[in-house]
Amino acid sequence: MIFWRFVDPNLQRDLQKRSGIMFDIEIVENTLKKKSKKITLGSYISNSYRNKLGEIADYYPLVTEDSKILFYYTSPQRLFSTALLNSETFLKIIFFSICLLVFFIIIHKDITSPILDAQKLIHRIIKDKTIKFSTDRTDELGSLFNLIDRLLEDVHSKEQELQSHNIRLQKLSTTDGLTNIANRRSFDMYMNQLLISNSRSGDVSLLVCDVDYFKRFNDYYGHAAGDNTLKQIAQCLLHNLHSNTDFVARYGGEEFVIVLNDTSQHQGICVGNNLLKAIQNLNITHVLSDISDVVTISIGLHTFEKSAYTKYESLFNKADKALYAAKEQGRNQLITSSQLKDLST
Repeated sequence: MIFWRFVDPNLQRDLQKRSGIMFDIEIVENTLKKKSKKITLGSYISNSYRNKLGEIADYYPLVTEDSKILFYYTSPQRLFSTALLNSETFLKIIFFSICLLVFFIIIHKDITSPILDAQKLIHRIIKDKTIKFSTDRTDELGSLFNLIDRLLEDVHSKEQELQSHNIRLQKLSTTDGLTNIANRRSFDMYMNQLLISNSRSGDVSLLVCDVDYFKRFNDYYGHAAGDNTLKQIAQCLLHNLHSNTDFVARYGGEEFVIVLNDTSQHQGICVGNNLLKAIQNLNITHVLSDISDVVTISIGLHTFEKSAYTKYESLFNKADKALYAAKEQGRNQLITSSQLKDLST
């Protein structure tokens, strides 16, 4: 470059024009200033760097140590400041922080806070299903909350329907389908509960009833008439007992069982005799009966102290034996288990 500078001065101007950078080179003597680098003609600085005029300079040693080649050029001005925390950067940081804070407040108010409130409300709804969101919001969250309300209403309706089905199934499982009174399973549950969970003392009278000559009735009048007769007998027994303290169930076939709670043997005999008359007063014709021209029943009764037993099978057997004795003695009558000893003698 130095050579061509003297041979062809236009070369340097051509390179400046092509590169768009103003530069220059020259030879400086070390005698001027050691460890100095010339930046502009007639001026020196201690290190190479960009000065206020935008000039950058550096030098390279020649073969001899008496002089060096100085190369300097004027670079374009920076479009930004190199200071780390100047006023412009500081203002930008403050503006960005404020925008971020405002954005966070908006998000928290419109999204995060409603979701957290909804979470708390859902925990309350789990405990009390009558609580609703009932929101007035018209945005997406409002639509979501309304959908949740509808879902909860649907779930609540399904739960009520399921409970209703369970109650119906429970009733069906403990109700005789023909007579619409308690069935044998219900009788088992009732007796177990009476003897196990009830620690109070008191007499219980257990009555086992059987329709006299019912097979003959069925064969002569038909099964439809037989079923209708069993329905009438079941309702008659039910209506002639105290629903709060007494229990009646169809034990199987034409056999019924009655439990009179807190009832002595004498009281049980009175109730049993009333039932005999009530069934006879139904006046259901039975032409094949050997003892009457209407349908009648026989009853076996056993009275026991409920606090002395935890299982009822032996108690039922005693009442059933008394029923068998009543049928053997002519039917249409009541025999107690205490009379069996007298009959046996």
